[in-house]
Order: sequence, then structure tokens, then C-alpha cells
Amino acid sequence: MAAPYTVRLTGGPCNGQVKTLTKAEWDAGVTTCKGAVYEFSGVKPSGGQLPRFTYRAGAPQPPPTGPGATATHSLKAWGDLRRQVNEALPAMLQHVEQLRRGSLSQLSHRHRVRG
Repeated sequence: MAAPYTVRLTGGPCNGQVKTLTKAEWDAGVTTCKGAVYEFSGVKPSGGQLPRFTYRAGAPQPPPTGPGATATHSLKAWGDLRRQVNEALPAMLQHVEQLRRGSLSQLSHRHRVRG
């Protein structure tokens, strides 16, 4: 492959343009140009040709990549974790304690079986 992740776009508004992709775009096999979505054709070029990414009309936009893309998901996940630890965990521990007490109470009323 030529310079790191360099591809040729075919069809659509960026037809014939050469674009350098990020590793995330290359791994996903999807990139955008002027709002249009291009997908890897799956054909490995030979003889020094650049890999081709083909225009896909109506294809959904790929998810954002890079460090800022996961920030909103991280904040939501952190909020969910805090909520579980501060609200759900104490309720679950209280329920487990009630079950433990009930089990011990039932066991204390039973006779031992000796073998």
C-alpha cells in the first residue's frame, strides 16, 4: 500500500480525489468526503494502484472517530456507574441481607440430621 492509508475515491462528489485516511477510517472501511459516504470496495489493488473507496448513495454516516468521539459516551457511562453504585447497590445489599436472615431463621428451626 502507498503512503499510510492513502486511497482514491470513486463516484459521488469527490470522484477521482485522493484522500489520506486515519487508521480508524481504514479499519472501519468507511470514510466521508463533502458529506458523502465512501466504502472500501474490497478489492486489493495491484501494480502500485491506490485502494478504491466507492461512493454509496444513501448510506448512513459512519460513527465519529477519535478521542473526542467517545467523550460523550464516557460521561454517560460514568453517570450510569455512579447511579448504580449510589442507588442500586445499597438496595441490592439490603435485599441480600434480608434473604440471609430469612435463610438463617429457617435453618435454626430445623433439626439436625445425623448420619
